[in-house]
Amino acid sequence: MLITSRPTNLAVTGFGAIFTLCLFLRSRQDVDIGLRNYAFLTSPPRSIADTQNDTLGFERVFAISLPERTDKRDGIVVGARVTGFSLEFSDGVRGSAISPKAMPKNWNPSVGDATLGCWRGHMDVAQKIIRENIQSALIFEDDADWDVKLKEQMYEFAKGAKAVQGTTGVPYSPYGDNWDLLWIGHCGTHARTELDQMYYLIPEDPTMIPLEKVYGDHKPDRSATVLSGNKTRMVFQGVGGRCLTGYALSLRGALKLVMAQSLVGSTTIDRGVSGLCSKPKGTFDCIAPWPPFIGTFKDAGPVDKDSDRVSVSGEARKSAWTRDIAYPVRMNIDRLITKAATFRPQWPDQLPELSRGAGIPEGHAVFLPKDSYGKPAS
Repeated sequence: MLITSRPTNLAVTGFGAIFTLCLFLRSRQDVDIGLRNYAFLTSPPRSIADTQNDTLGFERVFAISLPERTDKRDGIVVGARVTGFSLEFSDGVRGSAISPKAMPKNWNPSVGDATLGCWRGHMDVAQKIIRENIQSALIFEDDADWDVKLKEQMYEFAKGAKAVQGTTGVPYSPYGDNWDLLWIGHCGTHARTELDQMYYLIPEDPTMIPLEKVYGDHKPDRSATVLSGNKTRMVFQGVGGRCLTGYALSLRGALKLVMAQSLVGSTTIDRGVSGLCSKPKGTFDCIAPWPPFIGTFKDAGPVDKDSDRVSVSGEARKSAWTRDIAYPVRMNIDRLITKAATFRPQWPDQLPELSRGAGIPEGHAVFLPKDSYGKPAS
């Protein structure tokens, strides 16, 4: 009995060892591939319809907010719910609470504690993404606002992001699998005109704002005729962006961001991200719509309530407004709750009221060689 049972035990032990080794090698392979190419290996393939779910097609949605700013938390929670998605808060950070030993390398102290705290607040979300193995996350600042048609915009943006990446088949993320950051809430960005690249154009977009209302001077080169339509929204590889009102990070992007901004060196968070996006293609891949889908909300009343990073003074604001958004949710919360037939435009002298049933036209991809700018596109 002893003689016959021993080979069985050895066989079982050997099989167990081989099985364990296979699992180890598989996990090693997944990690290596995840860091090198894909950010979504642990998620099932997703269709573009997932952009319409409770997290807009991302694994999680966060809003960075100081705990004491309950006013801002109230506003963004209500805005998210009436738009049809959920979010969770990541506590903002006071710069004065950061130990000098935890200060990032090369940090310029002259920018002040508030900017340092803002930087750490964004780093904490990126760290959470890494720690919890979150495959993708959409991140808002707590004064963010967006269009009443955000879900429809994100559906079309997902098509655009995949076109820019050259995605084929069904990806693990509805936005494609080869991006680090989706900069959907900025206050200006350029396109990579030094490269041949694919654009995704959405003509006659009813949520497009008048061009003269687009904030700032960081704008894409629209000198190619195909890019020049006044009602055409664009999706492209973005560089030189400003402001982080709203953006998405893949797990891969979070790893790169924390390495660059905390472990190697750093600057203010939006300039740090802008610098990463401007590196050679394949280093830190950023995709942006222009104009953005998310803007900063400025409420009526005392202007010193606007920012927790910089001091603002002046007369009370007579009416609320949102940067770069045609039909802001915050301006239409009452109509969203009551299911009104139309939505108010931010510029009623230039835009009509928008029908609840209005959709976003389907876009199309256009390839532009780097020598296309400054002359009509063929």
